Amino acid sequence: MLLETLIKKAERRGIKEEEIEKKVKEKKERFRGILNNEAAAELVAEELGLDIEIEKIGEMGTNTAGNVEITVEKIFPEKALPNSPAKMMCVMLVRDSSGEYRFVLWGNQANIARYIEKGDKLLVENIRKVKNGDDFEIHSTSKLKISLEKRSEEKTKKIEELREGEIVDIRGTAENIIPMREFEKNGRKGKIASFELVEKNKRIRVVLWNDSAEMSKYIKEKQPIKIEEGIVRNGEIHITKGRVAIRPKSTGK
Repeated sequence: MLLETLIKKAERRGIKEEEIEKKVKEKKERFRGILNNEAAAELVAEELGLDIEIEKIGEMGTNTAGNVEITVEKIFPEKALPNSPAKMMCVMLVRDSSGEYRFVLWGNQANIARYIEKGDKLLVENIRKVKNGDDFEIHSTSKLKISLEKRSEEKTKKIEELREGEIVDIRGTAENIIPMREFEKNGRKGKIASFELVEKNKRIRVVLWNDSAEMSKYIKEKQPIKIEEGIVRNGEIHITKGRVAIRPKSTGK
């Protein structure tokens, strides 16, 4: 493995270039000059678990496990499965160089999607390719590991730019959160929650419906968030088929 390749893989895991170079140098000194840079890099990669093989989803065999690099195109709200052992699922649309696929996260792994944004580039280890009808998709396994390679650079709207009826992505912080409640209208049950999205000195009310309303349980006051595919309606943003992505407070916007 080339040292440059090892450094790139390490950076995906948050390991600094200086630390990798130090480990490679120590490995060469330990073996008293027998190892060149490439051989030492291979040993360091194995020790750090960075010697993984990346596959294209389209070239993986059915019901086989592997590691892939993907770009997230859309994330659907988490869905409760009260009658399933998994209890929860979340579906993402993702793509690699071989095509577009559904990526299904099961059980507690569905929680990971709360911190992923549309446009993020991910390294995903230990997924399984399965056939669903005429299509192929990838599913999480018990050994799933997801690493953020590159944060989304997609542009978002500002509150002052919003227009009635448009579908928008927008960033800000959540304030004045009203917790989720259930309601019944015309014989149909539903869920609703809301909060104010604050962007600099401007505010707008955000209303979450049904599955999207569940997200309100995990949003904290002053939490940096990103709304994806909200609908501007009557001076508010409504989220029905869209969702809310959470960012740790330390990362800001």
